[in-house]
Amino acid sequence: MRKILIASHSNMANGMKDTLEFLTSMDNIYAISAYIDKTPIKEQISIFQKTLDKDDEVIILSDMQGGSVTQEFCFITNEHIHLICGVNLPLALAFALHPQDEKLTKEKIQSIIDEAQKQMIYMNEFSVEDEEGDE
Repeated sequence: MRKILIASHSNMANGMKDTLEFLTSMDNIYAISAYIDKTPIKEQISIFQKTLDKDDEVIILSDMQGGSVTQEFCFITNEHIHLICGVNLPLALAFALHPQDEKLTKEKIQSIIDEAQKQMIYMNEFSVEDEEGDE
C-alpha cells in the first residue's frame, strides 16, 4: 500500500492532510506537525515507522529543503521510502491520486514534481483566456 506522509514545522502538515482527505476521501494520508508539542520529531517519525509494513511504499512530503523537519527524514529513505521537499497541494494531490497498483519509479516521481512546479504562477501576470473554471 502507498502511504503519504506530510511533514512540516507547526500545523501546515495537518491542514494539508485535512484538505487532501476532503478532496480525495482517502485514508492513507498521515501528518507530522513538528514542534507544536513536547514530542521530539524523531519520536514522531519512529511512531509513524511502526505503522509501516515491509511492502509499503511511502511518499514523504516535507515543507522545505534546508529545514530541520526534512533533515530528520533523510536518514530513513530507501527504495520504498521517497522524500520530496517543497510540498504544495498539487504535488500532494498528484501523489494521492496516483493509482495504488502502479509503483512509483524515480522518473514518475520527477514527472509529478515537474508538473506540480508548473502550478506555481504569479497570477497578476497570468492571462485568463477561458474564464470557466471548476468552481
